[in-house]
This record gives sequence, structure tokens and C-alpha cells, in this order.
Amino acid sequence: MPERVGFDRKLKRAWLDWTAEALLSAPAPEAVYATLQQALHEEVRGDVSRGNVITLLTGIWVRVPPQVVRLRDEALSLWPELTSQERLALHWGMALARYPFFRDVVAQTGRLRRLQETFTTAQLRHEVVARWGERAIVRFSTPRVLLSLEEWGVVELVNSKGSYRVLPPYLLTHTTLCLWLLEAALRGAAVEALPLYDLLHLLELFPFEMPLTPAELHQGSRFVFLREGNNVERVMLANGHSGRQGPGI
Repeated sequence: MPERVGFDRKLKRAWLDWTAEALLSAPAPEAVYATLQQALHEEVRGDVSRGNVITLLTGIWVRVPPQVVRLRDEALSLWPELTSQERLALHWGMALARYPFFRDVVAQTGRLRRLQETFTTAQLRHEVVARWGERAIVRFSTPRVLLSLEEWGVVELVNSKGSYRVLPPYLLTHTTLCLWLLEAALRGAAVEALPLYDLLHLLELFPFEMPLTPAELHQGSRFVFLREGNNVERVMLANGHSGRQGPGI
């Protein structure tokens, strides 16, 4: 059975901020939903469209499965001390942990960035379709993710033919945030463990530069390290399960 896409709307950065701040102010899902209904009333016309946007926003931040609750709660505890730039990393990490489709689209964006200076929506969609199948929802949703990335300031449209360029990465110097983001990325990955080098150079984390050292990863309690016979160190989550997690309801 094909995985559910889930991330099928263009999301403004401000809407994600409103969701996190609403959750901090009143943790009850019903209160967050009511706040977003009011905040988005003029931004998203139509009850159905607005409801779909709120479903996605709350899917990222509110309606999280048990294995993501601790990660989400830690993100909320970090929120007040972070800059706007750093808060984007929290939204990014939560989306990675919650929506495999988002993870694959941004990973392919990161891959195209390594291969060439610019890329088109058609090139990105071709790569995503190869993974998710030739489905209408995949063809519809891929450009919505890309438009979200543009609105969030990590890619920019460079010409009228639909070519995009990845913008320079944001430097993250907050060590706890960097470790949190790596955990979110590993939780959203399709594998149980990754070589340490690969974890530090994940394609899906292309908008962020994190000057972490292997020693800093070892000092924390987030990860378990396994050394294989070829002297390659692999990293697993210390708490809970890594690998694909569905987007919930």
C-alpha cells in the first residue's frame, strides 16, 4: 500500500509560528485549532481549504504519535530562547519527523543542489515520482512543498521558466538545537541506523550548516553508537524507534 503523502499544501512560515505559539499558550488541541481558525480566516478563504491547512499544521506540531511527543516537547521548550532563523530548524525537524513525503522532497532538493546550480519543478517532481509512484497526489503535492520552501527562504525562483536555486544555508551555533535537529532527521529517516559521517551530511538538512563535532554527539544521551568491523561508526536513536513514521490522522 503506498504511503500517505500528507504534506499537500503550501504553508507560510508565519502559520507554522502561529501553530507553535498557540500550542505553547494553550496545549489543548481544541484550543490550538480554534486559534488557527481565527488566525487563518482572512489568509485562507473557504472552510475546506482552511481546514486542510490546519490539518497539516496540527499534524506537524499537535497531533504527534507517542514516539515524537518528547521531541516535540523539547522543541517547544527551546522555542523561547531561539531566533527566528533558529526556529525554522524546529519547524523543519518536526516536518521531517512527521511526514516522510516532506523528507523525501527536501532530500531530493538537497541532492539536486549538490549536482547542479539550479533545478526545475519538473526535475524535482521526476525524482519524487520515482520514489512515490505516478500518482496525482504526488504530482500535486511536490510543487506545494517547493513553494513552501520558497516562502520559508531556503530556495528562490530565478527565472520565468520555473528554475530554482538553493539559498546559502543558515548557520546554527546552538548546540542543543543542532543535536535536536539531527535526532529529528534520524527519526524521520527510512533506516534504523546511519554511519556517523552520513548523519552529519544528510541531504535533507541542506538549509542548515551545523558545526558539530563527533565528540559533541558522543557527549549527549540522544544516540547510541555501534562500531562495525570495518571501523565505521553507526548511529542509532537512544530513545524510541527510528525509521518511517506515518503522518497520523
